[in-house]
Amino acid sequence: MTFKKVTPGFNGGISLLGCVYSFIGAIIIGIIAKYYSPDIDYIQELIIVCYGYVGSIIDSIMGSLL
Repeated sequence: MTFKKVTPGFNGGISLLGCVYSFIGAIIIGIIAKYYSPDIDYIQELIIVCYGYVGSIIDSIMGSLL
């Protein structure tokens, strides 16, 4: 990781706006999971959201390395 400024859409680039939308996307996935599996409690839903968000960050890091 070099922390260089990159153009929008560049593989491996991480921005504040991208992180916000990634978190919103993870929340939406958590809501959908709760809708289709009502037996999921809120702790499990929080875990789903956290894994989704962390997964998107790892995807960006791997995109910058590969």
